[in-house]
Amino acid sequence: MNVQPKRIGTREQLERALDAIVTQSGEVAFAAANLATGEEIGRNAER
Repeated sequence: MNVQPKRIGTREQLERALDAIVTQSGEVAFAAANLATGEEIGRNAER
């Protein structure tokens, strides 16, 4: 599969991309913590 990377051309695009990265990393950390403790917690829509 050949995927073309998206180019960031404006500061607004950069800020949105960084926000998405931070959000995703928080979700991954939350999931990892749940795996480590064996807890199953439903996703909170307010996070």
